[in-house]
Amino acid sequence: MTEPLPQSDDAVPPDRLSALDAAFGRRTVRWLDWLVLPVWGLVVLVGILQTKRIDAGWLTAYGADVVSPIALWWGLRRTVFARIRAGAELAASTILLGSFAWEWSQRFDLSGTVLDYAKGTFDPFDLLAYLVTMAACYALDKYLQRRQEARAV
Repeated sequence: MTEPLPQSDDAVPPDRLSALDAAFGRRTVRWLDWLVLPVWGLVVLVGILQTKRIDAGWLTAYGADVVSPIALWWGLRRTVFARIRAGAELAASTILLGSFAWEWSQRFDLSGTVLDYAKGTFDPFDLLAYLVTMAACYALDKYLQRRQEARAV
């Protein structure tokens, strides 16, 4: 029979924490969970605006290219990649690869194929938006890891 986990965040043994919790600390991870909620809301809003063909300027042109990778990054770092103890590099490169493939597929007419839903217009600035967003997420990730390591010393 296993013993129940202590209630205090600081008293949880490191082997019982996910990789992300161990790297950032549980309080920081909970704070970031709440911070990312509005980002998910923006993903939904941008999706609705784009499907209704409503032009909201920058928000519909580049909004999805900024908020979607942030939401994906946090989702991967918080769940999948935290469980397999993969680093921020793998999460960022996976999202960048997928984002670049998505954008590049828009250069071609994919009508009648499985990828028919990837309709859009290829825009090299979308690639730049993906790259800048992932660089910012990666930098934040590394900053929080260094900060947590400094606290541990």
